Amino acid sequence: MQPKHAYLVLAHRNWSQLATLLQLLDHPQNDIYLHIDTSAQGWNTAALQASVRQGTLTILSKYRPAWGSEALVDATLLLLATASSTPHAYYHLLSGMDLPLRSQDEIHAFFAKAEHAEFVDFKAEAVSANLLQDRLQTYHFLQSARQRYPLVRKLDDLSLRFQTLLKVNRLKCCTVRFQKGSQWFSITQAFAEYCLAHAGEYRRYFRFSKCSDELFIQTLLQNSPFLANRFSREYDDEHATMRLIDWDRGTSSSPYVFRSEDYDRILQSGMLFARKFDERVDSEIIRRIAQSVFNL
Repeated sequence: MQPKHAYLVLAHRNWSQLATLLQLLDHPQNDIYLHIDTSAQGWNTAALQASVRQGTLTILSKYRPAWGSEALVDATLLLLATASSTPHAYYHLLSGMDLPLRSQDEIHAFFAKAEHAEFVDFKAEAVSANLLQDRLQTYHFLQSARQRYPLVRKLDDLSLRFQTLLKVNRLKCCTVRFQKGSQWFSITQAFAEYCLAHAGEYRRYFRFSKCSDELFIQTLLQNSPFLANRFSREYDDEHATMRLIDWDRGTSSSPYVFRSEDYDRILQSGMLFARKFDERVDSEIIRRIAQSVFNL
């Protein structure tokens, strides 16, 4: 029997929508590992467990991964460590606001033909000095709380300006080659084990960072023997992760939320997964995608 696939899901709201996602991922050859934000309210363990009847569902809740905070890296590593205790063919990181666009049998068949490729996105050949300065060079001590409290945001901005005046640069003697891309990935057992074995070597560079979830896995891959296994050698290529994500109509911090009028474009994209969906914006598109996948 072929190894199972592991789905790693980060969620914090929209429990009905999350239940639909779990139902679409449910398969005898899938293990699902779900991390729920510790600040989330209104979710019910029994209701979520009831959405998974053929595979397995493990629910974790240890971190509060605020936007841009390093807790997103920690939650991802926790899911990866928990899942990889049992070998899997692939580890797929999704958000609770994602949906698969094909049946699980089709998704399994696609990855079976991938010849151990790593589905990790690189936005460009090299990360700009300005981006490194903004995200890693100085210490974002209050990043985890700045989105929630205006006063904290002001204090954090003051701290960053003060560090700039002092010319703080914690990357000054760093020889690591950093990379940036989409947070979401599909990686093999071998690379998952490499990430966990070497995470500590890189984690210190991401302590008190900003938006390091878009840098961590990419940097590990860039500096690993697995770099040559990238599925797509192109840059800023949605096929690199086989995920349809519309940043053109989105904002600087969040992709566009798909609506019902996007249905045909989504299904004709050729992608395996898509984000972002939100039942509070348009629940009908979620229902239609789910119906399409179930009927494939």
